[in-house]
Amino acid sequence: MNEDLYQKMAQSVLDGDSDAAAALARQAIAAGIDPLEAITQGFVKGVNTVGESFACGQAFLPELVMAGASTRSKPSPRGLSKGSTPWGRVLPAGRPSCPNW
Repeated sequence: MNEDLYQKMAQSVLDGDSDAAAALARQAIAAGIDPLEAITQGFVKGVNTVGESFACGQAFLPELVMAGASTRSKPSPRGLSKGSTPWGRVLPAGRPSCPNW
């Protein structure tokens, strides 16, 4: 069941649908899914897909902005799960695997 929810989360980012993304975030929390896991397994996959498409020239700035905007309304993972610790930055390493490169 979680994989289906994670796929919907990623798709909401690809669609730039902030209302669907917020609803899916609330659904994940209600289902008892760790918020950080929901973010990394769902929303981050959508963001990464848009980022790779942008880097390859298959997506453009409006798609990148829409994807970013759709992730702004999600509840913060801090304070939502017991025992969670603050986390740092995630930095990309290397170039995306573009067919043009």
